[in-house]
Amino acid sequence: MQELVERELVKLLLDFTESEREVLDEQQWSRIRRLLRSRNADLVVAALHALEVAGDWKALRDVDRTKSKARRGADAHRIRDAAKSCTARIVERFLQDHEQWTLVRPTHAPSVASNASTLPPNVKTDG
Repeated sequence: MQELVERELVKLLLDFTESEREVLDEQQWSRIRRLLRSRNADLVVAALHALEVAGDWKALRDVDRTKSKARRGADAHRIRDAAKSCTARIVERFLQDHEQWTLVRPTHAPSVASNASTLPPNVKTDG
């Protein structure tokens, strides 16, 4: 029975789309992250896929832990590759979502004369 449930869960997770990102609550995302501890490699890879498609930065620690625990064999290789791809996409999504936090600094200091029109009337400039 558990194998049947896991197979169906794998299918569901592999069909994840970005729109599920807003539908699931924090507890459901936590359960998906918990699937990364499974001994079923297909389930782990499917959970990584769901996190890659729609997960947020909260999954990074769990994804990294999963990647480092995958040691040897074909399953470990699949898990490491899926975890690397997942990490890259989560970081990319985080940076896109927080682009407005980027500090923009001038490449050179403006001259005082160029700011003369914005200075109060009692400030004199050399120039």
